[in-house]
Amino acid sequence: QKLDAGGLVKTLYDIALDRKTEGVKRGIVLNAICEVSAKDRVGDLLPLLDETVVIVPTPRHPDWDWRLCDHAASAMGRLLGWEFDGKLVTEPAQREKLINKLRNWAKSQP
Repeated sequence: QKLDAGGLVKTLYDIALDRKTEGVKRGIVLNAICEVSAKDRVGDLLPLLDETVVIVPTPRHPDWDWRLCDHAASAMGRLLGWEFDGKLVTEPAQREKLINKLRNWAKSQP
């Protein structure tokens, strides 16, 4: 049986953008989007940069209490091929810097 890659990508993006879906699941889906290198619609994820719901991981680890916008920014940067500093994981200021960089990137897109 063949996998419909286009359908899979659409489903992943739909779940990531669905505000009714639990934040943890949306974070997992953002990672899946990166794993399948679904780069064609990276701009569609821009609304997620405004979503500040905190995703608390299980098991709990304070350094990983990221907001959904942090997960989205990380995923978008990976999809765009941007290199990250290891501080992204532990320093909220670095995540804010990435979010601002993505907002500037979006302004430069047609």
